[in-house]
Amino acid sequence: MKAKRKGLISILLLCAAVFAVTMLAACGGGGGSGPIGVGEHEIDSKWWSTTGEIQKDGEDIVFNNVEIKLTTVVAGTDLVKFNTIVNRFNAEYLDKINIVPSSVTEESYNSQVAKQISNNANAPDLLMTHQKEFKSLADSKLIQPFNEVIEKSEIDLDLDNFAAGLSKYSSLNYKDQMFTVPVDMHSEVVIYNKKLLGDNALPTNHSELVALCKKIATEKNITPIAASTHSPSFYRFVFNTAILQNGGTFFDTSNYNADWASESNMPAYKAAIASIRELITENIMKKQQSTGDALSAFLNDKALFYFVEPWSVESVLNAYSGDKNDISGTSMSKWFAADPSKDCADHIYGDAHAFGISKTVTDITKKAAICEFIKWFSENTSAGIPWANAGHYSASKTLTVNSSYTAENMVANFLTKFYADIDDFQTMDISPYTYQYKSYLEQLYLAMISNDTADNDESDIRAYQKKVNDEIATINMM
Repeated sequence: MKAKRKGLISILLLCAAVFAVTMLAACGGGGGSGPIGVGEHEIDSKWWSTTGEIQKDGEDIVFNNVEIKLTTVVAGTDLVKFNTIVNRFNAEYLDKINIVPSSVTEESYNSQVAKQISNNANAPDLLMTHQKEFKSLADSKLIQPFNEVIEKSEIDLDLDNFAAGLSKYSSLNYKDQMFTVPVDMHSEVVIYNKKLLGDNALPTNHSELVALCKKIATEKNITPIAASTHSPSFYRFVFNTAILQNGGTFFDTSNYNADWASESNMPAYKAAIASIRELITENIMKKQQSTGDALSAFLNDKALFYFVEPWSVESVLNAYSGDKNDISGTSMSKWFAADPSKDCADHIYGDAHAFGISKTVTDITKKAAICEFIKWFSENTSAGIPWANAGHYSASKTLTVNSSYTAENMVANFLTKFYADIDDFQTMDISPYTYQYKSYLEQLYLAMISNDTADNDESDIRAYQKKVNDEIATINMM
């Protein structure tokens, strides 16, 4: 009887897993019904439409109480600042354009938004999510390009005015199309205590990091790095940064399959986890330190470095009872690279928010209003500065060369130090299967970091590569 019960439970779990994958594929999380092959795609027939004409008063577009429903993936402590920024725009454009924001968590964003757009049921007009998620939405024919509205409205949203490392993905591999406009960049970041650093130089590579931390640990009798090593932000950003700094990639661009165990990637993945593991085995960083304990250690001058989400930096500064000028930011560039001389050693992995237009938007004036908001958000310091204080560094070159923006404390002392060269900021690249890579990379990290030796690393890498590719194969059979 027990054997039958176990068998039934196994079948139910398998069915649940297949159902989850099916929903993901149908709702934009894994490819959908659009073109999902590799390479550049031609659009033979439009799946969106445009109605109406733009009216102008001189050179200004006439907007008359245009309502824009915006669904953002911003859902943490930065949501309050985001809503404040939107309210500021609405006040400036009173009786012209009104943005109505709503928030959906990252875990359910694509599936929920895809259902709303597919069913045209309370669908958002404007989408703001992580750039890597838009490929699946485009392949599912749920978003539309900006090309036509930019041409007709003459609103300047030139991608040359945005960070090249992000704007290069705006086509989503569709020839001559612009599906997204980059907003910002963010990763896990490092802040440090100047008093504990003393006369020592900040580390510029992994060896220097280890040597400095051992010295500080001995002199101050502390664990030098405070980090919640099992928190999602740590393994999503720091582990992926370590992979990139060692020359690794996340998938084979010729077929979208994970190739983590390939001849070129296996050494990179092993070096990535080895660099993080060493910090733990050498008592530089604690394994499974809680978020609260990591924060407490830093606030009480018991840690030199602190890994934290950028949107939490402001709250950390507010909570620090000492001289806030003693806290500054630094980059983890080269911190995890086995060979710091390689160009990839400077790479920082992160996410980038981007804007996109739902296919349900048909009126050309509403499309123009969307572009007007995006341009305002991208170029106006009244948006850029509070968004920087929320931990998000602008992708707009118009803002990043603005003296008022660059002089802001959060920008000058933190964001520009976290991302010393925005050309070294890297995202996951374009694929309809970013959800799958992200999910299994997290599981791979947790499996590898649970061991204090590298004995099982190769087998773990191969096992999780197979899992992600099996799931992609399942999606493609649906």
